[in-house]
Amino acid sequence: MAEEVTLKEENNQEKAFSDIDENPGVEEQTIPPGMIPPELEDEESTFQRVEEEPPAPQPQEEKKLFDKKFLILISALGGLALVLLIVLIILIFSKDEQKPTIQNFADDNSSTNITRVKQSALDLVVQKANLLYEKGDIESALELYNNINIFNQSLSSYNLGVAQMKQKDYTSAIENFKQSLDLGEHKVAASINLAVCYYNLGNRAKFNHYIDLAKAYLPQDSKSSLYYYYQGLINYYQGFYPEALQMFSKVDNPSYKDESYYISGKIYSLLQSEKNAINFLQKQEEYNVDLPLGLLYAKIGQYAKAKEHLEKSSKSDLHKQRSQIALALVDLKLGQYANGSEILKALYIKDRDIGTKYYKIKTRLKRNLSNIDIAQQNFAKRLITGKQQIYDLLFYFSPYRVFDVKQSMELITKADLGNFIQGYEYENELLVKSKALSGVNVELSHAINLAFNFHLREANQEFKNISEIYHAHDVIHYNLALTYAQLQDYHNAYRHFSTAYHLNPKNYIAGIFAIFCMDLVKKDYTKLTNELLENLQADPTIDQNHNIYKYLIHLSRNDFTAMIPYLDNLSGKENSPLELMFSIIAANGNNLENLRNEKIKELKDLLKEDIISNILYFNSENTNLDIKEYAKKAQIYFLTTKLDYNSLFGGAGIVKDSYVTLMQITGLLNHVRNDIKKRLSTSNKNSIGLIFALAYVDIFAKEYQEAYTLYNILIDDYKIKDAQTLFLAAVAAIGSNNPNSAIALLELARLENEETLEARLALGLLYHEVQNLEPAMFQYEKVGNNFKSKFFTFDIKH
Repeated sequence: MAEEVTLKEENNQEKAFSDIDENPGVEEQTIPPGMIPPELEDEESTFQRVEEEPPAPQPQEEKKLFDKKFLILISALGGLALVLLIVLIILIFSKDEQKPTIQNFADDNSSTNITRVKQSALDLVVQKANLLYEKGDIESALELYNNINIFNQSLSSYNLGVAQMKQKDYTSAIENFKQSLDLGEHKVAASINLAVCYYNLGNRAKFNHYIDLAKAYLPQDSKSSLYYYYQGLINYYQGFYPEALQMFSKVDNPSYKDESYYISGKIYSLLQSEKNAINFLQKQEEYNVDLPLGLLYAKIGQYAKAKEHLEKSSKSDLHKQRSQIALALVDLKLGQYANGSEILKALYIKDRDIGTKYYKIKTRLKRNLSNIDIAQQNFAKRLITGKQQIYDLLFYFSPYRVFDVKQSMELITKADLGNFIQGYEYENELLVKSKALSGVNVELSHAINLAFNFHLREANQEFKNISEIYHAHDVIHYNLALTYAQLQDYHNAYRHFSTAYHLNPKNYIAGIFAIFCMDLVKKDYTKLTNELLENLQADPTIDQNHNIYKYLIHLSRNDFTAMIPYLDNLSGKENSPLELMFSIIAANGNNLENLRNEKIKELKDLLKEDIISNILYFNSENTNLDIKEYAKKAQIYFLTTKLDYNSLFGGAGIVKDSYVTLMQITGLLNHVRNDIKKRLSTSNKNSIGLIFALAYVDIFAKEYQEAYTLYNILIDDYKIKDAQTLFLAAVAAIGSNNPNSAIALLELARLENEETLEARLALGLLYHEVQNLEPAMFQYEKVGNNFKSKFFTFDIKH
């Protein structure tokens, strides 16, 4: 519904209220019947235009015929009508004044008689009718409008038309506006409202006719204080927005200033000038604009103000559902998925069809995955932040374990093997002498050799096979868990780390890593933490002040201050990669930049060709540069430095994540992509790893269809169906606009690993998109609050 023109000033008729999201016009492309709902992320525009239905009129409350208040109201209205009749009779026969008539809507207050009638009686009756309407007693309001008809037929017809427009009874409204027009009263206003009625009935020819008629009548009111207001409305409905804004800016009639501000705000919202829209909506005081203000504030990223206005709007019966759904969407945008689910659930209980009303969403990938500018804004300060990244770095630099180091070193080919292999520390003479144990060590060494040569998935499979045979030894479960953790399958990793720890309570690193993985999959690790601390304190072989284990536990609590004693007591001996990485993380968390950079250099000198060590080193040397200069230096460094790129093709997920993100901000992503394609076409070695790498790079290069095809090859041809592969295939499917395949892949991924929060979120958004709200809410609830997705967001559909 549009702005119906209402009588004010002379007649003091009811004020029109029309949502900011109801903007009909001549052409759908010119005046789309929807406002511009707001964006809800700092990084990008995430709410798009939405076609919103106008709010339905409030249901009339059931009348109680014998209620005392009702009887009093009827008596009061009857008395008021009698007073009005007496006043009018006196005025009719007064020999000092002319017969009063309601002047043309556009006329100024030139008649003292009209003023006197308005102030004495007529205005009171009209106000009473308006009040009844606003309270939802539409039947009584219409009845009172009909009573007014005995005094002024034109005025009553006009108001009946306005009331019928509010009820969307456009056919009846047309008859009343035509009657008002035939009587020669309120020509411009009646013509505009007739045009609006016909627009809503889909009759564009009649719409154009009555807008043209309004323009034809307008010169007759050129001296009226409402001339610019009328001209602004006509321009607005014809889609001439700049001209309309110019006319509204000239309106100086105090009674129509608020309308002018209000419609100007609507126009600015259509022009996607949110700040101007907010400014004009705040200038006016006549209309309740909490809903549009909430949406507009959200669009510009001012979420606190958005929620403030939406919460106010949700307390109004007129906009309750719409405002609550908008609040739920704001929560979803802010990563408060459990809160959003709670709001949606309350609405769903009352109305099972709520998912099909108002706002419909479209799941998509975040733009920072493929937008260099956004990626640059977020990159430089993110290298050692966030629990997943911190934990991944520790998993990456952790050693594998074997029973016999000397035997394993003979079997494993790796230059820096001593840094990444650790002998079994809790030897049992019977096991050591066992020939069977020597055979197990050979199998372990072979699997570790695969991992060291960046065939991590194959290594993971061999460890699984070994664990099925020798399922009662902590070393085997620990190694299997470490491959899972490096592949970023934290659910399976925590299960095997936990098993390793409980098989051997002195395998402290297994217990700590179990806690880290449980933290990532949002499982309660309180009991395990307490148990681990008790075992550490009771172990006489552990230095209670300087062991790394008790300080590692503080990471799960983000308590970096508690790690300072560890940093204060760093020994001068050569540290392992794991110890160096923990020192880097602890120093970074305590803003000890010099110590952090010193340890990063030690790590890089120890592992000269390692990609992660070099990324950390480059960042430590250049982190204070402007991002554009940073990107230029990164291009030079990584094009000229010798690195072992095999880790990118089949190694840990942290390598792929860190390197691809860096190449994205340097603009070298297509260079990397072409290099992988070249390797894939000329080498038969590690082709699976190359396919994985190319598919992953394709996602960030916006080559979604190729990525989707490659992941399908891995799933169908190579039978690789782990949760991570299925999930990334779903990411590519969403990017290539194939939501049905994405849902199927995500359901399979969830079956493989139901704790994957990214997969749960994507499922929730996709189910929400197809208006299947019940499973969507279930997934949102499981994701919980304060989850920040790397991949997914949503838009509001047209």
